Amino acid sequence: MALIKTWYDVDAAADKFGLKKSTLLFWVDEGVVRCERDGGDVLLVNIDDVRLQVADKNNEQTKG
Repeated sequence: MALIKTWYDVDAAADKFGLKKSTLLFWVDEGVVRCERDGGDVLLVNIDDVRLQVADKNNEQTKG
């Protein structure tokens, strides 16, 4: 059982990492961030997946 919150709503996840909501939704569409949906709407995103994408994005910026 997880002791840490792993599922955040999209706005909270975007705020936590200073991202645009559209960036998070793009990652969801690309399949690199897991989500919970209601119909076609993304309700929650997995914060561990978001954390990995942010780290990758930062690594790419550092290299370039």
